[in-house]
Amino acid sequence: MKDQVFLDQRQVAERLGLCEDGFAELVSRGIFRAPKDGELWSAERVDARLLTLQKAAMRCGLVYVVGFGQYVKIGFTQTPIEVRIASIQSDCPEILKIYGQIEGTHFDEIRLLGRFIEYRSQGEWHYRRGDLAAWIDAGCPR
Repeated sequence: MKDQVFLDQRQVAERLGLCEDGFAELVSRGIFRAPKDGELWSAERVDARLLTLQKAAMRCGLVYVVGFGQYVKIGFTQTPIEVRIASIQSDCPEILKIYGQIEGTHFDEIRLLGRFIEYRSQGEWHYRRGDLAAWIDAGCPR
């Protein structure tokens, strides 16, 4: 019987090709479940989840950047952008502005969320400040 291998957060992030903050974002959004027993992940389960995520990542869609006032949301959709924006708009106190749309995958969204994690506000919303604001002002380049 093979010994089971366990990984800490840094090792899992490395295995996924993400920075630790990017991996923490996956966990906070429920894309990757935190372990129930202590602080370690089973390498076998990490690899199985990675395979599932890789399959999902191959599905193309749109990474969108929307916001109002000082708030920004970066998301991913495979539905028409108008449908997704209408869904978000129903929960917003102001009219949303579309800052950018980038053809991409769910992983592209995750990379952006990791890149701008220091501007995270609440839930899926970020403050439009610093590098995030500059990126939006530059037209949300890939």
